[in-house]
Amino acid sequence: MKNLLNTFKKRLSFKKPLDSILYIVALLIIVYFFYKYVLTNLNVENFGNNGNIENDRRKKVVYFFMNGCPHCVSFSPIWDEFKQTSPLPTYKIESNEAEKMINKYNISGFPTILLLDENNNKLKELEGDRTLAGLNALIN
Repeated sequence: MKNLLNTFKKRLSFKKPLDSILYIVALLIIVYFFYKYVLTNLNVENFGNNGNIENDRRKKVVYFFMNGCPHCVSFSPIWDEFKQTSPLPTYKIESNEAEKMINKYNISGFPTILLLDENNNKLKELEGDRTLAGLNALIN
């Protein structure tokens, strides 16, 4: 085991500072692309359902939120209660992970709750109170 560690240290030892810098830059680039193209696609709350809201051909309710938004923080428990009894599929999507959808539906504030049809066209937006009764009225 000790020999293995020594071999590993020798292979990673850099004789020139430029080698170290290039190694670190390459590693940061890999981490960036991994985050940008792999991890961000897993942030849809119910990714077990094909992981892609755009492929879900059912009428659905979508909750767009922003991390750190105080209105979203206070609304989230209401959303959690609603999704337990909703007859429609529900999606909770963080704003940084859904730039295309934010632009498509012209979302400018958070939280935003939309009712989408089978082709992901916007049917309604929750305009009134962000309450359980308001959510139920949205889907009826």
